Amino acid sequence: MLFCAECGHESPVGGDWLLRRDEDRERRYCPVCDAVVTDR
Repeated sequence: MLFCAECGHESPVGGDWLLRRDEDRERRYCPVCDAVVTDR
């Protein structure tokens, strides 16, 4: 499970998070408040 620190939304890693990839980064955003949840 991942949790959004901004709004408290929770979902499994493969759940409803918005995935955005750049050249060398992968970020998951909260679908409720658009906060960054993971940044790799």
